Amino acid sequence: LSTVVDPLDDAHPPQWYRTLVSKRFIDNERLTRLLWKGLKPSTRRGYYTSVVSYTTWCEYNSRDPWPASVSNLIHWSIGRLYGDPVLPRQAQISAATLNSYLAALRSIHTDLDLNEQPFDSPCLRRVIQGANNFFPAEPRPQRTPITRSLLIRLISPEATAAEPHLDTLAVNAAFTLAFAAFLRMGEFT
Repeated sequence: LSTVVDPLDDAHPPQWYRTLVSKRFIDNERLTRLLWKGLKPSTRRGYYTSVVSYTTWCEYNSRDPWPASVSNLIHWSIGRLYGDPVLPRQAQISAATLNSYLAALRSIHTDLDLNEQPFDSPCLRRVIQGANNFFPAEPRPQRTPITRSLLIRLISPEATAAEPHLDTLAVNAAFTLAFAAFLRMGEFT
């Protein structure tokens, strides 16, 4: 399998996926389509990055990606946890992101009815735990809630003096509506 480069199409499995399934189950278009449709399109799109990363690493290191071996998964994981500037799409990721990437690769094993034991390796789990300890997640900054007094300061003439009048009216209306309706930022922008 060469590096996965086909763009994803929600309606039809890409060629790289067809090739994988046909190698495992002989050429069966109906099976390929059913397996592809076994996950939501948004899930397939999310998993795509993981599969591209892993297959790129395997190709660069002359390793067969499928079935995934414990050795391949551990070495690829180490490269992702530290980041590999030599390979494309191999920037440093967190242990939490690596877990989701491994779930994507496990999904390919599920589709191909391959042994999923490599993903449950105690050594692989220890590597991930080591990454959690060695690269602790950054604490999220606390967000200050927008109180009535803060809203009044935001829409005051002093705070908006440098803005064009029409822009000020639109922004003040949006802020006031969002505050009154208890909306989150993504619900009105």
